Amino acid sequence: MAEDFRFAHNATVYGYDNQDILAAVAAQKLVTLIMQWQNNVENLNKPFHLLLTGGTDSIRMFQMLASNPLLPAINWSNVHIWWA
Repeated sequence: MAEDFRFAHNATVYGYDNQDILAAVAAQKLVTLIMQWQNNVENLNKPFHLLLTGGTDSIRMFQMLASNPLLPAINWSNVHIWWA
């Protein structure tokens, strides 16, 4: 069960029961966010910038992301990936 904490500036912090749930939700949210960006007419030909970090949580999210059936629908040539 996710806990939802609201902060100033519309920021939200989510908490999940385990790493697998966190990774699955994060991967799905990322795919959804990229697809929404690319389907918005105002963003036509604008790159989507994505900053990624390492660590066990991120690695698990990348694994979940790689198996997402919606990945082929994303125009990856317009996604700029930055590693930190």
